[in-house]
Amino acid sequence: MSVESRYSMELQTVQCRIADLEGRLGEIRNSICMQTQEYEKLLNIKMKLESEIQQYRALLNQSQSTIQSGGGSSVSFGLVSGSKSGSGSVSQSGTGSSTSTT
Repeated sequence: MSVESRYSMELQTVQCRIADLEGRLGEIRNSICMQTQEYEKLLNIKMKLESEIQQYRALLNQSQSTIQSGGGSSVSFGLVSGSKSGSGSVSQSGTGSSTSTT
């Protein structure tokens, strides 16, 4: 076997290996891209939920301070409507105000 034929065989082997690695690299990049999109989606949902929790805490604190100060009115909270996006409307009885969450 001549030097040229050995070199040619090794070159083909290396080129096949490179093509295989480039294919796997493409798959990994696609996977990372999909994971990043999913992470951003979950992070957005988390931030919306934290905001909604903060609003409910503020309403609860407001109602507790009203009750403790002897306001005497009853306060009830009820979820009027909701959807997958987390939007809903909360009404507060006794005060005539309503707060919409998005």
